[in-house]
Amino acid sequence: VEGTHGTAKTLHGLNRAIRRGLENTKIQALLTAIAMNLKKSAIATFLIHRTPAGRCARWTPLPAT
Repeated sequence: VEGTHGTAKTLHGLNRAIRRGLENTKIQALLTAIAMNLKKSAIATFLIHRTPAGRCARWTPLPAT
């Protein structure tokens, strides 16, 4: 958890609120979390397509579209 908070703070600008107010801060934190999850998703998808089949049983390649 500490690593995730540190990443959000240093790499995604969560160390200071952009707008004032609790609701605006909640929105900023939510959007930051969404951005971080999208980045993780993109990296995982990239690694799935780069990993040879059978090398990692946990991940399965996406079907070709």
